[in-house]
Amino acid sequence: MVHGSQTVGILNAKLISTQSTPPLNFYLTDLSYKILGYITLASRFPQLIFGTLLIVLIFLITKKFFDKKIALAAAFFVTFSSLLVRMTIAEQSLVVLFFSFFGVYLGLEYLEKRKIYFLIFSAVLFGLAMLTKYS
Repeated sequence: MVHGSQTVGILNAKLISTQSTPPLNFYLTDLSYKILGYITLASRFPQLIFGTLLIVLIFLITKKFFDKKIALAAAFFVTFSSLLVRMTIAEQSLVVLFFSFFGVYLGLEYLEKRKIYFLIFSAVLFGLAMLTKYS
C-alpha cells in the first residue's frame, strides 16, 4: 500500500530520489498509472511485466549451463513459484530480480563472446537494479 500510493505524480514532481527508497520503481509505477489510469492493475503492472520477462531470462541463463529440458523446467518452476507470484503486489523485488538477472545474462554473454558492450550493458542493468531497491 505504501509503495503504490507514494508513486502517484512523482513524474510531475521531477524528484530524483525519495527519502526511503530509490526512485526507479516509483517512476515505472507512475508511468503505468498514466497509461492505465489509477487502478490496482496499474500499481502492479511493472511487476507483472518484469516478472514475466524474468521467466524468459531464467530460461536463457539456465540454457547456458544445461540443456533445453532443464531450462524449460527451471522456467516452469519460476512461473509457478508462490514467492514470485506474491511479489506482483506493489513491491520492487521483481523489478530488481529482472534487472539483476539480465545483468548476469549479459555478463555471461561477455564471458562467452568477449564483446565489451555486453559488460557495459551488464553494469548499467546492475545500476538500474540498485535504483529500484536497496537489496
